[in-house]
Amino acid sequence: MSQDVRGALADAGFALGAHDDVTPAANKSVREGLGDPPDPRSAFWPSPSTESCSTSGSQPRRSGTLLPSLGLTRSAYSSLPASETLPLTPTALTVRTAKSVTLIRAGKSDSIESTAPSVGALLAEQGITVGPNDMLSMPASTPLTDLMTIT
Repeated sequence: MSQDVRGALADAGFALGAHDDVTPAANKSVREGLGDPPDPRSAFWPSPSTESCSTSGSQPRRSGTLLPSLGLTRSAYSSLPASETLPLTPTALTVRTAKSVTLIRAGKSDSIESTAPSVGALLAEQGITVGPNDMLSMPASTPLTDLMTIT
């Protein structure tokens, strides 16, 4: 019994937020003969960086298309598997970009690209176990940053 698209979507359980956009427009009267029903997948959800990510189209989008739509490369880490369908509801998402790190071990220097969240996670990713006689230049819990040097 809604008068406009916003009301029809709300009745169906899809509340539109300030950054959302649908086709046809949210304020369009449902009495004007919309043709196809409104598609809630055409909404835009704000990303953590306040950019917008479109999930428009008649087919559900996979999370693997999310990173490129935010201007990130596919080498970035996403907590949603690339094959997973993006949800229609707000969802917590962790995204980490690759960091260039220099790892110096036993006098040998290696340049590494990693999306690991911390020094300890990077070492584990590289198969390095810190032994009781080993010393790290920083705690294993230190967040990984771009151009970091770890000894």
